[in-house]
Amino acid sequence: MEIAFKVHPEISASERKILFEWGPDIFHGSLYSLQWRPTDVHVVGYAGDEPVTHVGIVSHPVAVGSTRALVGGIGSVVTVPQKQKLGLAKECLRRAQSYMRSDLGVEYGFLFCPERLVEFYGRSGWRKLVEPVLVNQPGGKVTAPLCSMILEFAERWPEGPVDLGSQRLDRGPWRESMAYIERDRARRHRDAHTAELKGRGR
Repeated sequence: MEIAFKVHPEISASERKILFEWGPDIFHGSLYSLQWRPTDVHVVGYAGDEPVTHVGIVSHPVAVGSTRALVGGIGSVVTVPQKQKLGLAKECLRRAQSYMRSDLGVEYGFLFCPERLVEFYGRSGWRKLVEPVLVNQPGGKVTAPLCSMILEFAERWPEGPVDLGSQRLDRGPWRESMAYIERDRARRHRDAHTAELKGRGR
């Protein structure tokens, strides 16, 4: 079975119907009553012209202790029923991880999942966080009721409590957060370069 994977900024209404509407509440969102930012990028696997597997990605700044980091959030991971148990979701996730690292330039991957899926993501290099994660909701900040997992691309995940937030990146305080992240990333790069030079005795 030949599966072609493609990356899209949007997917069509018909593709959404095939991928997400084959059953009632396939992501069990009614159990948690949480609101999330829509994904910015869609990694889709096609059998011919038919979409059969999907991973969504959103770039998002988070606060971890005193540090700000830019993460690639993973969501809407799904394979249509007739193509499940064939490893397609794992391959789609692998391609999404590669895209996050090479094209988005994020520092970490981040996702929420129920406990039963921790092992699945763990086999792809994800690690479960022990710290609670706060998310912004219409009624205020709440602790995420799902397991939180991170994927480290280069640097070790910082220590400290995690505040995910949820506002749009192009307005309000998140724009300032993005600027802070870029400054902090540049500072850490300079510090690492300085340490390397000292190690060489220069």
